[in-house]
Amino acid sequence: MSRPGDFLVDASDSEYLKIEAAINEIKAGMFSDASTVTRASYSASNQTILSANRARRTYKIYNDSDRILYVKEGAIATTTDFSYKIKPEGFYEPRDCRYRGRIDGIGASGGSGGYQVTELS
Repeated sequence: MSRPGDFLVDASDSEYLKIEAAINEIKAGMFSDASTVTRASYSASNQTILSANRARRTYKIYNDSDRILYVKEGAIATTTDFSYKIKPEGFYEPRDCRYRGRIDGIGASGGSGGYQVTELS
């Protein structure tokens, strides 16, 4: 017995099969099969944090230093040209990662420590 809001679908319907395939593709893209964790020393010079990676699903950066880390989704981060900044002992993970290009970072001068980066693909 059906309830209000229920609907029946003919599983042989070609439109239904297209929708089901699209849903399965979305579900497959929601999970990662591989994780790469790297650690870098803090630097007041620009560094590439992550190289471009078309397989990237998301990434996470933990600032394990005593100064702000400026991060740019793109090439050459500076303390005035950046996408976001991570406070000391701070963490960043994009809510909806759609960027798969190069990510650079630079620390404020005089800092020490490092940062940890996890890339899921």
